[in-house]
Amino acid sequence: MAGKRPARHAGIHRSVHFEITEAANSGLWDYCFAIGNRNLSGRVQAILGLLAARRVKMKIDRALKHHASREERASPAPETQSHPEVVRRTAVRSRIMVAFTCEACNAAYEAVQVLVAAKGIFRCTVCYWPVHRWDGAHDYSRWRRLGENPRNP
Repeated sequence: MAGKRPARHAGIHRSVHFEITEAANSGLWDYCFAIGNRNLSGRVQAILGLLAARRVKMKIDRALKHHASREERASPAPETQSHPEVVRRTAVRSRIMVAFTCEACNAAYEAVQVLVAAKGIFRCTVCYWPVHRWDGAHDYSRWRRLGENPRNP
């Protein structure tokens, strides 16, 4: 068919801009995106553009995970340098200790931030007000109220 332009789609996934273009061969899509100072491109096989976009998003997730692990090995995050136990754990699974404060009653909490896509909510143990909501590239576990004695395992 003369004059037919290839289909193009663009989007943002986890703050990464990507673009896919239908190749001359039916069912193949060229993609490109950049993470850090690396430009990544290639081809995925899919009949529909939405399926191709989903496969590119999965590639972005893998590339982000790889990029984060490379940065972890290069140097620990500044927040973790003062806590040797956290540095030891971050080398394995990209964990960082973070602190939150309840806006309603000013109770302070700390949690472990893990580089795993998840969503959730944590509520204050004092007033049940939402302390933190998340839906993205991180998950939060081991919530602990600061100022309390930690439980012995």
